[in-house]
Amino acid sequence: MQLYALTHTTPISATRAEKRKDYKCPECGATVRLRSGPSKQPHFYHLSAPKHCRQHTKSLEHLQLQLKLVTLLTPLDAQIESPFPSINRIADVAWHSKKIVFEIQCSPISLEEAKERTLDYASLGYQVIWILHDKRFNKKTLSAAESYLRTTPCYFTNSDKTGSGIVYDQFETLSGARRTFKGPPLPLIPTNIFPLPTIAAPDLDLPAIILQRLSQWKCYTEGDLLHHLLKEGNLSQTAKRLLALETKRQKTKRLPLKILIAKSYRALLEHMLSTLAG
Repeated sequence: MQLYALTHTTPISATRAEKRKDYKCPECGATVRLRSGPSKQPHFYHLSAPKHCRQHTKSLEHLQLQLKLVTLLTPLDAQIESPFPSINRIADVAWHSKKIVFEIQCSPISLEEAKERTLDYASLGYQVIWILHDKRFNKKTLSAAESYLRTTPCYFTNSDKTGSGIVYDQFETLSGARRTFKGPPLPLIPTNIFPLPTIAAPDLDLPAIILQRLSQWKCYTEGDLLHHLLKEGNLSQTAKRLLALETKRQKTKRLPLKILIAKSYRALLEHMLSTLAG
């Protein structure tokens, strides 16, 4: 369902559009018009069936988040479904003056596609900020693509079909590709972006997630984990508490089943021997 179109070059929501007026599809450029009714959510439709257009296949959650990002960036030069012909890509939202691309992922994605998309935009000097929907991501086990995307600015969202919800970050600990701990969501403003300051990360005693971001990310956003730590003016103070939590989680990591069974039998045997001896 297509929730927005273009009037000239300006995005317009279906809730503000007029019937029988021509608009332009932001992806394929074809003419679209408004369709609505008492029992229908307002949306746009193509006058002619498109051969190559993804707009009608995108989920409402995806479309609503695109609109939210553009609203946050208005009146700056943000563009929905921005084409990059030289790399054969169409960005969900492109912020050209800052050379930032927002990619929203509500469906599964392969490791190969995640890498190629990120590297393609990087070849043009654009930083990708990924927003993964927690219907598919942020589960106990990380997919290969999600593990890779942690090396670049990457956050989560719980945005629903009406546009309600947040984009958020979190503190977490991992054991291989398994999440062993997730902290509470940290709501953020994904369009307030700051360059990452130079910090001698290897000289600091920090949790793994912080070390990774300091060594691999190029920017961070207002409200995310790095922002909360850096705005204190003393990175190590809060980091020590997070490191203690991470260390505790590692120490209390669940033992393999074979070891647990062996320990149980050993304890039972020792109990029986002590009883007999008594």
